[in-house]
Amino acid sequence: MNNEQLCKSDNMTIHKVQELIKVGNNDEIVKGICNIRDDTVVINYVFIKYIANHTTYEFILSIIAQNITLLLETCELFTVHFNAQYLTLSDVDKHKQFIYTAAQYFKSQYPNKLNKCYIYNSPSIFKQIFSVVKCAIDKETIGKIKLIHKDIKP
Repeated sequence: MNNEQLCKSDNMTIHKVQELIKVGNNDEIVKGICNIRDDTVVINYVFIKYIANHTTYEFILSIIAQNITLLLETCELFTVHFNAQYLTLSDVDKHKQFIYTAAQYFKSQYPNKLNKCYIYNSPSIFKQIFSVVKCAIDKETIGKIKLIHKDIKP
């Protein structure tokens, strides 16, 4: 499976995610937030969008960390594929403290373990969003982040 297919198969509609949340399908929600596929960590923002708040931040962080830790049992480095579909500037503003905390957490827990981070389906204002996030990330890590401009549709 190539890089683009990793996020394409995780591309969910808002309606599908809301339905999973409504019926309480927690296993699918957890898998939707973050999973391992083809030796990479796949994060799908649309799931995070609908459950993220100050009471769920630790839960979201633990799901991602568990997947990274599991992957590092068999790999020296990890690669992240982040599907940013539905991410907005207001989401980043609302969750900027969580973003900063998560960046610091991953930096301390997994130093020098990130191979690459590919970001797909980013909104057109992603440069503005990334400028907010960049302040929490060191220059070496910033160099490992690659924005994929082509939108990936299901």
